[in-house]
Amino acid sequence: MQFDQLRTEVKGIDFDAVRRDDDHYFEGVIVRDGLAGLAVRLERYLGHPIWPSQSMLSEPVREIISPYGGIREGQELYLLSEENASVFAMLWPWGDGVHITLRLGIIPTPRTADPAQR
Repeated sequence: MQFDQLRTEVKGIDFDAVRRDDDHYFEGVIVRDGLAGLAVRLERYLGHPIWPSQSMLSEPVREIISPYGGIREGQELYLLSEENASVFAMLWPWGDGVHITLRLGIIPTPRTADPAQR
């Protein structure tokens, strides 16, 4: 999985604000109208969201996303763990019902991380 390709595609969306953009992390704010296009790009690279889910997230998955604020009810989490790295995308809707924060990152994969162990 090429994180750089995903980041480039995501950046093609019209963001209301870009908060951070570097080699390992991208954070931006979109308006709800851009969500469908963003979801298509995320699913193309990362598959379907693993959160929300009926099951709790595994400890290894929580460890991956914890430094970036974790995930709560009403939010979405995409995660793809491969041999050397995990790529995540978190969508955090704002209380105004219009804006959504995207947090997209890549980190080294802990040996025990397995998104199937939600």
